[in-house]
Amino acid sequence: MTFMVNELRDLTVGLRKAGVGITEAAPLLILVKKLLGLGVEPPHLESWLRMCQTVPEGEFSRSQIIQTASKLAKLEQEGLSYEQTLESLTTSSTELKRLEGELVELRAEETKLRGGKRNSLKQTTALKLSL
Repeated sequence: MTFMVNELRDLTVGLRKAGVGITEAAPLLILVKKLLGLGVEPPHLESWLRMCQTVPEGEFSRSQIIQTASKLAKLEQEGLSYEQTLESLTTSSTELKRLEGELVELRAEETKLRGGKRNSLKQTTALKLSL
């Protein structure tokens, strides 16, 4: 029991020295656990934080960039590299463009066939009426 009390005392002193209150400590712990889960080692936490802070605000917010990096890290943990993911995206994008072109052609052919069918029906109807 004494060990736990000493640990809590050390934790409290550490939090005070860092200027972190108890209410701030819980979300920070969650953040640190998530970073560790992404493979960021404890000695690199601060440099990772500095890197995130230096991400320029531009077309994408820092939050979006960090979320995207997190998703990429998860993909890599699942065995898909950045290059494989990019290649898959490029292949899918090319296939999508090809299919969109085919769809335009099929819609044009459908319109043509419907028009031909209407004309054929009109001619058939006119022929029957003339008889």
